[in-house]
Amino acid sequence: MIVLLAAVAFAYGLAHPNLRHIINEAHTLTQMVTQMEGCESVFVKDLMNGTARCEALFFCQAEKVLTEVKLNAVTCKPSVNKLIRNLKSYNNEMNCTVPTKGNEIIIRSFLEDLKQCAKKVFSRP
Repeated sequence: MIVLLAAVAFAYGLAHPNLRHIINEAHTLTQMVTQMEGCESVFVKDLMNGTARCEALFFCQAEKVLTEVKLNAVTCKPSVNKLIRNLKSYNNEMNCTVPTKGNEIIIRSFLEDLKQCAKKVFSRP
């Protein structure tokens, strides 16, 4: 039954259901990080610098990056875990690696990039 629904959604060009959750969780987490002291010093790999621009590889790498992020605040942990879980579902067990070289950006900017990419993919016909 689920396979049939996924096939129908794919045939009609409907966005993956986890994209909406990714957008919402990235937005919520961005707000939390902005309001929490000490989070402005959390840096992560800048994935938009590479070739993965809003494609499947970007979301796979974003999942890996977020898995490695250590936020000090306990309040962020549930949102980070939800975001990782939705990215994992969206990526459907895709295998990827995060580049070891490249620039780093603050977590807030990373989350904004993730949210914008999810919105871009979600709005595709």
